[in-house]
Amino acid sequence: MASFTYTVWSNLSLPALINQFRFVFDQLNFSLTNNQSGKIHLWSDREIEIDPSALSLISDIELPLGVQWWRGDDDIYVGFSKASDVGGFICHISLVGLSREEQAEIAKLLILHITPEKQCFPDDFYVFRLSAQ
Repeated sequence: MASFTYTVWSNLSLPALINQFRFVFDQLNFSLTNNQSGKIHLWSDREIEIDPSALSLISDIELPLGVQWWRGDDDIYVGFSKASDVGGFICHISLVGLSREEQAEIAKLLILHITPEKQCFPDDFYVFRLSAQ
């Protein structure tokens, strides 16, 4: 099964970035809360499960950080790391098993809600990339 990974740069703060991703993935009925565990699943040097009411703790976790969004048996994994050369954050969004229509819709929503306006990033700097396996 083919998988896509979108790489997106953003100059938002980590809490604002998480909120924007929540907005994007809510459009396709993905949730930060895993239905089975009732927790938010994070990955740093190990798996961390936190209560949804403790979402503000995400900004205290050391980067790089991975966050999973859930919809039934489907999940989307987003890795966050600091972009040392230009500041901001690099986000790797891994999509496996989603339809082409959903992959395209996610790309559109990422461009509209996560990537900054052109005047906010350096020339010749990639703010959105696609890789496929």
